[in-house]
Amino acid sequence: MRSPLGSLCQSPNFSALLPLSATLPLRQFGLLTHRGPGAMGVRSTIERGALLSDKYEVDRELGRGGMAAVYAATNVEIGKRVAIKLLAGHLAASQTVVERFLREARAVAKIRSPHICDIFDVGRLEDGTPFLVMELLEGESLYESMV
Repeated sequence: MRSPLGSLCQSPNFSALLPLSATLPLRQFGLLTHRGPGAMGVRSTIERGALLSDKYEVDRELGRGGMAAVYAATNVEIGKRVAIKLLAGHLAASQTVVERFLREARAVAKIRSPHICDIFDVGRLEDGTPFLVMELLEGESLYESMV
């Protein structure tokens, strides 16, 4: 059974319960996409129904942060639900940031753990912005379970 940590960390209220220093490791590994209610970060750049790499149809936005936005999507070929992590446009202009984003994906893809989301694929939008295709974890947020 997989840990719902990724889903919990994507709650808009999860990080509001933690001091900023406690959220840094989560942010580093792309698990935290909010810093409290109304957090500002990446504006949504993918519309619902958009088709990425001719196989991933975007269903909805799950969360956003300063470096990336995360979307729920479906692989139209096989019907598998996935999460898409899209690097923020202003960061995609930096080759150094893009290389780090993809290096992180390769490193995470090598790890086999029930506590870390699997990475299935990588791709790029037409404008060159990279994205990761990851395991989609369903569940309630930590905030929802505490209320």
